[in-house]
Amino acid sequence: METTPTLPVELGPVDAALLRPLFGRAVETRRGLRGLVHDPTAVAMVEGLAYDVDALRHMPGLAGVSLRTRVFDEEVRSFLGAYPRGSVVEIGAGLGTRFERLGRGRAHWLEIDDDEPMSLRRRFLGEDPRRRQLALSPADLSWLDAAADLPRPLCFVAEGSFSKLDPETVKATLWRLRTRFPGSWLVMDTASEALRDLPPTHALATHYPEASDVRWTCDDPHELRAWGLRLHRSRSFFELPPKVEARIPWRFRVLLRWFPWLVRDALDGYRINLFVLGAGGEGEAGERREESW
Repeated sequence: METTPTLPVELGPVDAALLRPLFGRAVETRRGLRGLVHDPTAVAMVEGLAYDVDALRHMPGLAGVSLRTRVFDEEVRSFLGAYPRGSVVEIGAGLGTRFERLGRGRAHWLEIDDDEPMSLRRRFLGEDPRRRQLALSPADLSWLDAAADLPRPLCFVAEGSFSKLDPETVKATLWRLRTRFPGSWLVMDTASEALRDLPPTHALATHYPEASDVRWTCDDPHELRAWGLRLHRSRSFFELPPKVEARIPWRFRVLLRWFPWLVRDALDGYRINLFVLGAGGEGEAGERREESW
């Protein structure tokens, strides 16, 4: 039997930010039914990178990024439930495997990111006629033309990507999205200025290590209405549905429930949001599609 060749990787600052969500999904998958995410592909990728999955459990930030991924998954699952023949556009896909978890129906997928993550992705992820991967920076808006060719309606997903761009790039991207794709969904996270400015000794520092990478901040997602985005739903980690909260590792759950005076101001500044772009249209998230998850 052929064995999958392994690819040794030495973690630097950039690699750590790229690989942390992948490691988190692998660790959560190893937790079985208690895990936040079930992602056998992530486990296979980590093993292909010559890493011992069990040795990753104490890597800073795994619980936080895995919880983020689960909430994003639920929003995308909601879209696919309403529009199974629609399309999902992942802006800054990294080493994400959402297509493997959720995309095995009839939907189309477009994944966009820089050369480095795309090169790694292509080592591990197979081809699929409903998936296209583009090696482009999220700031290079030529990918909008590829999105325009996809079956409608569209759900744009930006998980941990916009906050790493400069504010003018974010504004230009969102404006172009709402102009070209009115009525589409946009699932994106926002980080407040308070969260970005966390000192390294803060209780959240190990749970949100990406705070130091934040360049664009947003204290109130409602303010993005001025950019043509209508907020449909916004959640912090304090506002999780019971079935998601029940799967959170107990240390992280204790932090959220029993030490709010240490973390609430900062952690409430991190939100996962569902927006509708521009004017209403096919695919708009309305009250009749309000989910109970």
